[in-house]
Amino acid sequence: MSDDDREALRRLVEEQGDEDAAARLAEVAVHDGDAELLEFLLDSGSETALDRLARLAALEGDVAMLRRLVDEGSDEAAERLVVIAAARRDELTLAYLDDCGYESAADRLAELAAERGDMGTLQRLADEGSERAEALLTRRGTS
Repeated sequence: MSDDDREALRRLVEEQGDEDAAARLAEVAVHDGDAELLEFLLDSGSETALDRLARLAALEGDVAMLRRLVDEGSDEAAERLVVIAAARRDELTLAYLDDCGYESAADRLAELAAERGDMGTLQRLADEGSERAEALLTRRGTS
């Protein structure tokens, strides 16, 4: 994509809030590793761009970008990060997402705690409202 095309898309996002242009710029920014353009898109608040960035970051396994997108309010990034963190058994990232209010992260934390027999963590998660933790405790007959 030429610099002129990039600038035209950027103006459409900036001046008109064009979601299609934002989505296209997100693809270009990730493909080219253009940090300045990524910053612009994050600042623009375009939900379409945030979702596209989340999908691309997940494909790349870019946990740092996904965390940043979660901080920007992207539910798409949070759900994709839950999947990656659960697969990696990354309890710190799952705890971060749980603290951000993503129930699916609490569910994965509960499952990991149950696998290793960590009843204290299961009970804490159940006390905090995790239905999955409650179900796992009930299954084990300790609730």
